Amino acid sequence: LVAVGDFGKSLEIINKAIDSEPGNQSFLYHKAYITSESGKIQEAIDILKPLVGNDNGFPERSKAELLMVKLETAM
Repeated sequence: LVAVGDFGKSLEIINKAIDSEPGNQSFLYHKAYITSESGKIQEAIDILKPLVGNDNGFPERSKAELLMVKLETAM
């Protein structure tokens, strides 16, 4: 859905997933990615900061770190 620009539907789906598992860092990373693709850079950074600022590992950790650097550079 993100690939075709349907950010609203993408966010609706990921928000439902987050509601079902609020602490799931993978879901939060995907929300940050969708949010950044929709142009809401600061909001995406705000989602990413706690993910990259802790020592917990999750599958998308390296992607989250790279996205954070990309977004901060764009600001």
